[in-house]
Amino acid sequence: MLRSPGLARRSMNYLLSLPERTLRAAAAGLGGLLYEATQVLLPGWLRRSRLYRAIVAGTLRIVIELVGGAPGILPPDEITAQELAKRKAAGTGIEMAGLMFVGWSPLWLFAATADLTGGAQTYLQALVSELRRDGLLPEDTDISSVDELLDTLEETSGLVAESLDVPPLSMADLRAWWRELRQEASDLPDGDRLADLYAELRQVAEREGHSLRSVSSLLAAGAVRAGIRIGQIHIFDYYQDALRIIAREGMAVYGRRVTRPYLAVVKAHFDPRATTYTERLMRRLRTVQDDYQNQEDRSRRTDER
Repeated sequence: MLRSPGLARRSMNYLLSLPERTLRAAAAGLGGLLYEATQVLLPGWLRRSRLYRAIVAGTLRIVIELVGGAPGILPPDEITAQELAKRKAAGTGIEMAGLMFVGWSPLWLFAATADLTGGAQTYLQALVSELRRDGLLPEDTDISSVDELLDTLEETSGLVAESLDVPPLSMADLRAWWRELRQEASDLPDGDRLADLYAELRQVAEREGHSLRSVSSLLAAGAVRAGIRIGQIHIFDYYQDALRIIAREGMAVYGRRVTRPYLAVVKAHFDPRATTYTERLMRRLRTVQDDYQNQEDRSRRTDER
């Protein structure tokens, strides 16, 4: 059975637009997941810094909303993705080739809580291992408290900022957060509850065949979807509930629920009914070609007369 010319043309247009569809779907999906992760995996002091807002947050908004075509998912901002793109193109935004930042996880909060409540150093050393793996701490660094960690990070942040020629990260904000957490020490979980949470975290990671860091990252992304932010004490309750849900239904099911809004956008980009910029351009070129051909036909008929 022969296809109609219109159907054949639409099929060809769709095939030619697949590179654009793939790029925009990846931008919406991966950009969205990165944004969700940064909201909990990165501490508030870093997310509030001018460096983060100018480079990471702005770029993610452009990738998700402008390239990925997914407006309305991120919280509203005074500056639209279009305006951000214009400013970056004009050179008014801070740009650099890459940004090294720490992949924060629930272990950070565990380490801080254990330090304040006189708990074990297991959580602090786990956090230090992550920082070493990210290249933000020397391998031979000996750290036994959060204060020592802050001192070392302050020196490291200064070196990183100097080498990249960008404003230094605000360690003052981090220390302010640390002071606030100290004031809330009486509301923090005790050693037994912290140990139980950490044990559940390790058990889930082992049962699911994933690293401790992977499970921690998924918990953090889920906390963002639930509207919880780092610094809120009841995030420990969320961790406990989420770990039990993962133990019951598995990481795959939990992960799909956390990432559903972004996966929906990814799927929509491959819908043949969705028109891409590539297809619009092809239609415009075809219109110009048809107009030119019609003009040629009219001229030929005029000459024949």
